[in-house]
Amino acid sequence: MLIRNFKYAVLIILILAAVLTASPDPVNQLIMAGPMLALYGLSILIAWLFGTANQKED
Repeated sequence: MLIRNFKYAVLIILILAAVLTASPDPVNQLIMAGPMLALYGLSILIAWLFGTANQKED
């Protein structure tokens, strides 16, 4: 589900970064969005690793 909705997550993260940054500078918005996108990618990796382990047990 996380991979399937990746494009929506990127859009929401970029909007959130635009709202949270004080200046309208796109560079600052991308600097704010970068770590959020990295954490989203990390959550996909963790879900894939633990999801695969749970499926093997069943």
